[in-house]
Amino acid sequence: MALLAVRYDDQAIKALEQQARGIRGSLAAVASPALNRVNRWSRTQIKREVARQAKIKAGRAARLLKSKKASRAHLSASVAVENRRVPIAKFVQGRSRKRRVTATFPSGRTQSYPHAFWVALEGGHKGIFVRARTVSPGHSIRRPWRKGPSGRYRTELPIWEILDRLGQVIDLYFLPPIQRQGAARLAQEIASKMEWKLAQAARRAR
Repeated sequence: MALLAVRYDDQAIKALEQQARGIRGSLAAVASPALNRVNRWSRTQIKREVARQAKIKAGRAARLLKSKKASRAHLSASVAVENRRVPIAKFVQGRSRKRRVTATFPSGRTQSYPHAFWVALEGGHKGIFVRARTVSPGHSIRRPWRKGPSGRYRTELPIWEILDRLGQVIDLYFLPPIQRQGAARLAQEIASKMEWKLAQAARRAR
């Protein structure tokens, strides 16, 4: 499910259709490449902001976005932010107290998680986990190592990492400005390209 999408479509572009009649391939020849260039720019801006707020790597942030390209037949392009789950550990300050941890997110939301605790796994990953006999779907089961009198052993019950929805974690204030900047870039790109194409058509007609 998408949280919100930055979308560029043909409603504003159709106003240029009359001017584009002198261009080989008509408006679609100019608009579809411009739409895709602006859409790529928007995706990069959104990816960086999602990575910064969610405190994840850019590659992982990119997997939270879904893009749709424009074509000559469909003059519409968009980037949607998917409302998937992200780890909460980097939003928790201090150690667990009274068998709970509290996270404060960029969205302004504060959430307490009962029965949660810090775990450092062998691969180096640190996160906030809970121990349970049943594990919610979509959560990976891990059995971390512990040290005891007889040596190292795995915990009896599985643990799963606490994740929360992206829409609850980040503030989406940055999307409307990106939409406005993208629309301005799109208009500029199309106008510039049309001017060049019309000048090219005029030279051929001489």
